[in-house]
Amino acid sequence: IKDQNVPGKLCVAGPPEDVGNLKEPLLARLKQTCGASVSCEFDSYDTASDWDAVFLNTSLTSGAAAFSFAKPYFPRGKVVIGFIQEAYKLGWRLVAAPNFGGNEVDWPCFIFRKLAKPPSDPPELVMGAVKDQNVPGKLCFAGAGAHEAAAAVQRALNGKGQSTKLEKDSYDEDFDQVVRDTHMTTGTFTFGLQFFPKCGAMMAMLNAMNELGYSLAAAPNFGGLDATWPSFIWEKRNEPVKSAFVAIKDQNVPGKVCIGGVGQNDELRDALLKGFAGVTVQQVVAAKDSWDSDFDVCFRNTAMTTGSTPFSFQNAWFPYGYPLEMLVTEMARHGYFAVGGPNFGAGKLSWPCLVFEKSEAVIPAQAVMAEEV
Repeated sequence: IKDQNVPGKLCVAGPPEDVGNLKEPLLARLKQTCGASVSCEFDSYDTASDWDAVFLNTSLTSGAAAFSFAKPYFPRGKVVIGFIQEAYKLGWRLVAAPNFGGNEVDWPCFIFRKLAKPPSDPPELVMGAVKDQNVPGKLCFAGAGAHEAAAAVQRALNGKGQSTKLEKDSYDEDFDQVVRDTHMTTGTFTFGLQFFPKCGAMMAMLNAMNELGYSLAAAPNFGGLDATWPSFIWEKRNEPVKSAFVAIKDQNVPGKVCIGGVGQNDELRDALLKGFAGVTVQQVVAAKDSWDSDFDVCFRNTAMTTGSTPFSFQNAWFPYGYPLEMLVTEMARHGYFAVGGPNFGAGKLSWPCLVFEKSEAVIPAQAVMAEEV
């Protein structure tokens, strides 16, 4: 998505035959949601040497929102979910949503894989977008199940002590339903930890979606001009899963990795503690403080990135591969598999996170054993 550009663009690369099949329905959908001026053609900046199709004059976000109270580059939920649905109709499924950019520029991307034998009807999709850099805080939903999803998440958040309500205003026309007065992060007034995600709120949202039969497909990140808008795309698979949430707090002293959704899991805690001991210089300890009270476990003195790197030619905050590999591998060994990587923060503060899901399905042998016991 190339919205921080004039004209706005949606650039597509993939198997030529599949992209050819996508062009006509996607163009029709974009004309419907973005306007009749949308066209499918290359220009001198985005040519056939780099892309298989380029759609010009698109507007998948709110844009720069100059001379407006609207927030810059916030995703237009109905438009985003619409172009994803067109890929789903052709048998493609969303598997990742990396974000490129730098220096206040963000280029959200979407990666799909094609099913060998796709079902005749693609799964229902719902998009959620966190709008905490806004007063009031909002959680915006788009898609056929948006009303059901918003109602369930609203009940879950209020069960955690928040006082939210279902209400849209004039800035929310690109979404189907909005949970208003949310507090998904620490907000702007927390010293040094602005917009760090709150575990209780995040787990309330993730668990509510899981209970409705939704599984996370990817977590695209939108933003620009110091704004960060973590977002989520769920598929309704009707499979029993539960979520876990990991927040990396490297722009903090001490560095921390905070985990929620795993409960009092001593085996997982000890495995991760042993893993961190093998890939970090400082002694990592499993301990929480007042900043981390709503997480299940936190590891202090971690180093997941290169850090601020003052007086060095090394790039700041570049991720270390081994600690991240260890974290994902140990979570997988305990049944939790990474399904998305939302990014929180604002300005120069960045809080990378991971969402995991664990299957709760009971295989027949387990069911028989449970009955015998």
